[in-house]
Amino acid sequence: MSFDISALELYLPLICGGKTVIAPDAAVSDPLAVCELLARHPVTVLQTTPALTSLLLEVNRHDVLAGVRLLLGGEALAPALAGQLLPLCGELWNMYGPTETTVWSTVMRIDRVDGAIAIGRPIANTRIYLLDAHCRLLPDAAIGEIWIAGKGVADGYQNRPDATAERFVRDPFVDDGSVMYRTGDLGRRRDGVLYFEGRVDHQIKLRGYRIEPGDIESAAAGDAGVRECVAVVREVEGDQRLVLYLVANSEDLHLVERVRARLAERLPRYMRPQHLVVLNQLPMTANGKLDRTALPIPRHLDRVDRTDNAVDNSLVMMLRDLWCEMLAVPVVRADDDFFELGGDSLVAVRIFAALSDRHDIDLPLAALLQHSTCNELAVLIQRQRAERSAAKASAMPDLFRSMVMLNKAKEGTPVFFVHAVGGHALNYRALAVDLGVPAYGLQSPEVAGVDASARSIEAMARDYLREIRQVQPQGPYRLAGGSMGGLVAFAIAHQIHDAGDEVELLALFDTHAPMKAVPPDAGLLEGAMIRLSSWGRYSLLLAIGLLDAVRQRVLLRKAFRQPGDVGLIQNLGLSQLDEAGLQARIERAQANNRRALHRYRASTLSANIYLVLAQSGIFHRFSPTLGWRRLIDGNIFIDRIDSRHENIIESPALARLLKARLDPARKSLD
Repeated sequence: MSFDISALELYLPLICGGKTVIAPDAAVSDPLAVCELLARHPVTVLQTTPALTSLLLEVNRHDVLAGVRLLLGGEALAPALAGQLLPLCGELWNMYGPTETTVWSTVMRIDRVDGAIAIGRPIANTRIYLLDAHCRLLPDAAIGEIWIAGKGVADGYQNRPDATAERFVRDPFVDDGSVMYRTGDLGRRRDGVLYFEGRVDHQIKLRGYRIEPGDIESAAAGDAGVRECVAVVREVEGDQRLVLYLVANSEDLHLVERVRARLAERLPRYMRPQHLVVLNQLPMTANGKLDRTALPIPRHLDRVDRTDNAVDNSLVMMLRDLWCEMLAVPVVRADDDFFELGGDSLVAVRIFAALSDRHDIDLPLAALLQHSTCNELAVLIQRQRAERSAAKASAMPDLFRSMVMLNKAKEGTPVFFVHAVGGHALNYRALAVDLGVPAYGLQSPEVAGVDASARSIEAMARDYLREIRQVQPQGPYRLAGGSMGGLVAFAIAHQIHDAGDEVELLALFDTHAPMKAVPPDAGLLEGAMIRLSSWGRYSLLLAIGLLDAVRQRVLLRKAFRQPGDVGLIQNLGLSQLDEAGLQARIERAQANNRRALHRYRASTLSANIYLVLAQSGIFHRFSPTLGWRRLIDGNIFIDRIDSRHENIIESPALARLLKARLDPARKSLD
């Protein structure tokens, strides 16, 4: 809701008499979920990035693109990808426009691929200039900086007059006093059509995010062991990877580990390099400038390959080859950690899909949380095969219970994170790694194929508490959860308190208190408004701010008659990559959790809670405590971070705040 493209995606369908199908933010990491969403709804237009579209192709669901008008933007469209998409979709459009010229500035329908993909011609009420360093117009075929003028240009940056003066300049080519925006992008025209030719300042556009390499380099250079560094994007077989090259001041075996930790503290997840490479010196051109083209492709240092003698070596070799292919690295050792190699949830989806398709190996993605090397994964696969051959179907391995390990820390009081409505706990991993104490995730049993359709929130809490006590028999306990996970954590805390034990920490991440009961004699609109005020839904809250009372009534009636609301609750839908049962398990977990969520009515708890609010969200505008004041007989400690509801868990600021909250010295302050 805070990004410029949301204006087009929300209002354009309404203006044209259509409707918007809002995919959960986390669907970016689950292409199968996106495919199912497209198949379930009669989608005619799909607005997304080339990176996500590439993933849709990899899971072999080409059918969902048939007849779809595909609008791609946010990063450069590779010719190879365009060539794959053309025969599959109804129409293919390449869109270009920075946030400062909301939304698109140029568009191009792609009918054939015969070289570089054009970003097209300016849309109505938009002017595009190609200028040299002295702001002089350039002829066709000459490369220059792209300046944009017209109705879409913003007024400037809020409270940043210097940046506004630098980027927003009076347009000298018209007499109406309007301004033009300096994009920093390079382009050239051929026959009146614009082509993108890179960046003036090496700014990076990766998976729809705009990244300033200088911000990464500044964060890394703060380590005393770094003499020089440069951040770039390297492309290997169409896969773009963010790489940081380092030159050390001296021999330092811990430099990479230290810099990686430093970046995790200071940068959002999308800005953290996937590979850190140490060089003796940075390559230079003949005139003494950095030669970016000469920077080597990431390559991991040789070290002893510690393959477990008890593991089938052919299985380890297969996994190593697969990781090399999917991670786009030349070497993977048996004890290399998947996440330290730059792996993320997108790559994990590809690897586990390939294991299923090529080798008939079906594992849950959560396996990577506890088995993150080829050795460990091979051991798990062997154990799974042995259990199947021994017909031990009734004995469920530890991996498939609700509890999963999120990090490998051994010391300190553990923190237990509870899943949101999607049922899995993978999104807590980065947060858990940064904490430095043991952390466990609690997942819906449906993720492992166990039916739990009759469960209430109270029953979930009882089951999860039973497993928590297997890890930590006595309190004080530390509980945390985002969105629905916060409600379940609250219910667990209630049961711990009722048993006479202690809860040291109850942390809720942008979790609204349970909805109030609706009086039986309430009218339709009154009941809807009670639900709205206590639960909050992005689509409805947006409508209330924009539409008159009549439109509000119509919208409310329609919204509350629809069985599923995908506009608010984070939903990753992580499960075993069994093509036949994947979607059924995802939908079952979501449906069961939603039913339990809407039935839940809480009672007052005598405890303190720690509430972290998403500053860019809208819940806190209706209640500064998100409705918890009526349910908490104790203190409510509140922090706010610059985040949205759907990505608060991934925010580095949340990790810093939670780590500080766990500091024993903090108790004296509270």
